Amino acid sequence: MAKSRTDLLTTAEMYELDRACALIDKAFGECPYLVGTAGLGGADRYRDVDVRLMLDDDEFAAACPTRERWELLCLTFSAYLRERTGLPVDFQIQRVREANERHGDKPRNPLGMGRYFAGGGDATPDWESGDTEDSGRQPGTQGRPASSADIQGSSPEPVAVP
Repeated sequence: MAKSRTDLLTTAEMYELDRACALIDKAFGECPYLVGTAGLGGADRYRDVDVRLMLDDDEFAAACPTRERWELLCLTFSAYLRERTGLPVDFQIQRVREANERHGDKPRNPLGMGRYFAGGGDATPDWESGDTEDSGRQPGTQGRPASSADIQGSSPEPVAVP
């Protein structure tokens, strides 16, 4: 059974978007979120990649005192993220209050938090423990998993790689 996707972006696209959003997180002290079709994974494709920065009322008023400033910031961040990632990003700054009232029941995927590439990936070492040695490998196997032919006295059945 296939694992259900949490978004429609590839691992590399998600990684690059997360890295590009780190600067926004640092500048505002709030992480932006991947939302919408590209962030939900419930559709076959997406038209654009919706990224939202939600600020409380005071922060929003300081950053966006006029509609023109809000438009300029949204367009500027959209262009920055498109340039950095190659994705068709639609970036908007929203007030937390309205965002929660209108979309609070929908998932939000935080960006700019230092995502690991591929979430650790399949069958990668436990990097956090520092154990990146060839554990589970038998001497003389040149880095490949040991087979029954490599292990003396073993049965001809395949060996499971831990």
